[in-house]
Amino acid sequence: MNKLFLSISILTCIYVPDVLAQRQIVQEVDDGRIVDQVAVVGDSAESLVAVRGIASAFVKRYAGRRAMFRLIIAPSRAVADRSTFRPPIPANLTYDGTIKNIEAIGLPGPVARVFGMSGRALLTFRNGTEFHEEILLGSGNPTSVAIGTFRFDILHFELKKVGIVGQPYHLTVFAKAIPSVSVPAVGAFVRKMAALSSSAGVSVMVRSDIWFFEHAEYPYLLPFVRDIAVPKYLDYVGKPEVSCDFLDRKTPLCAGQSFVP
Repeated sequence: MNKLFLSISILTCIYVPDVLAQRQIVQEVDDGRIVDQVAVVGDSAESLVAVRGIASAFVKRYAGRRAMFRLIIAPSRAVADRSTFRPPIPANLTYDGTIKNIEAIGLPGPVARVFGMSGRALLTFRNGTEFHEEILLGSGNPTSVAIGTFRFDILHFELKKVGIVGQPYHLTVFAKAIPSVSVPAVGAFVRKMAALSSSAGVSVMVRSDIWFFEHAEYPYLLPFVRDIAVPKYLDYVGKPEVSCDFLDRKTPLCAGQSFVP
């Protein structure tokens, strides 16, 4: 065996357990079918080797035990928060105001996400303009869900404990639809997401792009997609958008604009 490769392998075996021991789980929401965690790891968030080790341990723990699982790995809670949601949106916030907030934030990172579903897991790592993705389990992208001739790419989700008796959790999923946004297909998509979760309430928000400026549960800049070029105003408002709520586990209630039948 190459001596250099052996040395690197030994150092990795020593380094990764040390990072695992030092990481702090600052958030965990688990409804029994979906688990969502945030891990703060300090400067180790800049190391793809360390991030990969943390991600692999997470996948090993939850693959086969949860229908869907996510881990955010960040140097601090503030970076993790900027990558998963935004502050409450003022009622008078305009498109221009949103763009100014995005420009002030800049490209996020270092931050990583592990997303797993249906026997597959994907690691995504961003540090400014640096972007890396790799499959950790199975084959293919677990964020991609096929519904007939439509495809839904899961961009982000929020699993929230709402504290309502009999309905302790609510799941909200944000997705990009390809090749177009169809109400029946989105209705089928929300049913599929509900089948993965034990949450009593499930909502999906679907557009034909990656931008959801009106939703505080969605970050200003989602770091886990390769292309995050901010759209012009007319491009944004002209895109179709459909939301579906599945609150009684019987009939999805959907509304939207500019969608196809």
